[in-house]
Amino acid sequence: MSIQNYRNQLAAALSLTAILTFNTPVYAANEIAYLPSTSAYTPSAPLPAVSARKTRPTIALALGGGGVRGAAHVGVLKIFERENLPIDFIAGSSMGAIVGGMYAAGVPLETIEHMFLDRSLFKAFAPLPDSVKMMSIPASALVRSAKIALGMKTNLIGLHSSNNVAAFVNKHVAPYRRSIEHSEIPFVAVATNLLDGKPITLEYGNLGRALQASSAIPFYVKPIAIDGKLLVDGALRSNVPTLQARQSRADIVISVNVDEDLQKISPAELTRATPYGNRVLSILLSELDGHHTDYADVEIHPTLTPMPLYSRKSRDAERAMKAGEQAAENAMQQIRAILNTKLAKDNDGATVANF
Repeated sequence: MSIQNYRNQLAAALSLTAILTFNTPVYAANEIAYLPSTSAYTPSAPLPAVSARKTRPTIALALGGGGVRGAAHVGVLKIFERENLPIDFIAGSSMGAIVGGMYAAGVPLETIEHMFLDRSLFKAFAPLPDSVKMMSIPASALVRSAKIALGMKTNLIGLHSSNNVAAFVNKHVAPYRRSIEHSEIPFVAVATNLLDGKPITLEYGNLGRALQASSAIPFYVKPIAIDGKLLVDGALRSNVPTLQARQSRADIVISVNVDEDLQKISPAELTRATPYGNRVLSILLSELDGHHTDYADVEIHPTLTPMPLYSRKSRDAERAMKAGEQAAENAMQQIRAILNTKLAKDNDGATVANF
């Protein structure tokens, strides 16, 4: 099966999973969460490049999406800080964009960690529990939701329409860092344009809006309109954005893939809608992301089995962070070897530093 077919299946699975997991009713197209346009989002503009340095090789991180599993990125970044490994560029998709974007803008890791543990980050995606939202949904919306589940035609979009993610991000980022181009570490977020099906690299403009677009789960969060594009979760086309990290022209690309490590399970584990939808999506992401991680020099893959994508439990976030730390520690010897090899090559075979 072709990669395009996998992508098509992934899009369908994301929609199915959102419906199964959240029992999500969806609203009319005229209720899309439109955001102010910004001319800074220019597809023809070059990505912010990492300049070559003689003193050391440059490093780009590609942080993948994965719901609560994305908390593993916090653990990975902790190890990079502990080992004094500088990061020159970050590309993020979905939850990888949330963590990577805030970190690139100077939000301390301890603060991002606390957002997961106190569940404030999850609440930004849905301020009210879905059960409460369901109570206020008109019957007509429930009927239209059923049409979605049955594959019938409808003009419906999503459950949550507020700009809480953007507001949450901008609240925690210093005012002078709220534009992507003003990040401490060069950063891009990846989203998917529903209108042409292509991945979109958000390089400029408001950070909070970009992160909301990159993490807008289809059918659960309404698409974000920016400069004539209708943007949803980057996972549809580039869940582990190694190609975008490569475009930074950094010497080394390190991907952090938080997909589930697929293991054989019993039929009894698939008797409910949530684990069934999670399993379908995990299988498709695993296949698609395998192609993207081929473009990385090093892949960090935390062990996150079993862990539902859409868990809101702080204990799952904590476990993901610890898994990220362990995976980064395990990869450190390989990373240092590649750095030293690259440095020696750049200096005509003479090793001038020891990473």
